[in-house]
Amino acid sequence: MDRLFIFIKKINSILWFLLLIGIASGLLWGVWESFHWQRRDSFPVVAESGEKKTVMMNFGSIERVVGTETQMVDLALQGEEGRFYSGSGYRKNENVINLLFVTGQNQTAHWLFKNHKNLILTAVQLHEKGNNDSDQTPTRALYLEYVTQDTDGDGHLSDKDSLNIALTKTDGSGFLDVLRGVDRVLFHELLTPESLSILYQKNKTLRQATVSLPNMTLQNDREVVALPNKF
Repeated sequence: MDRLFIFIKKINSILWFLLLIGIASGLLWGVWESFHWQRRDSFPVVAESGEKKTVMMNFGSIERVVGTETQMVDLALQGEEGRFYSGSGYRKNENVINLLFVTGQNQTAHWLFKNHKNLILTAVQLHEKGNNDSDQTPTRALYLEYVTQDTDGDGHLSDKDSLNIALTKTDGSGFLDVLRGVDRVLFHELLTPESLSILYQKNKTLRQATVSLPNMTLQNDREVVALPNKF
């Protein structure tokens, strides 16, 4: 009888061992499939820095610019670990480095930036407020927040670096650098269909800027208040 119990105990141990192997194999297979699926629509690009380094890029979100025939497509950079960087990205957790604008029936295309070395934190359409929250009025312009330099010295571009604010027309043309070296944007909104207000922090001051959308020009940039040095 004791031998029978010992035999049954060994059989149970073997079964548990096989079950654990099966679970581990399933997890490894799932990770591999996820990694493989994520890379299928990616493409390799050689870095321009002179280093023998290849990075993976991917076309991400596609967004129609309301009231136009233009589509806005993200170009995202993939990390070395096989997944897309998670920054302060604006639609998906992707490291968006450029935008492709495709316009009209002939699908004419052009890039927002000439190179793919910037980090786009925010890209939103500026609309007039409709009668209801669900109303989509035609887009007046595109609002962008992007990073060009590693100002905090951590070796890569992120939302921790100083950012720039820019506007473009609805087809991605007429790029205007509105403000540079901004630490933080508190909010932006359309005061009128033709005027954009931006409240932001730069160094130790809170500032407000006003931009004319028809002329794509900075009309006003003033200090609102200096931040306190003591509390």
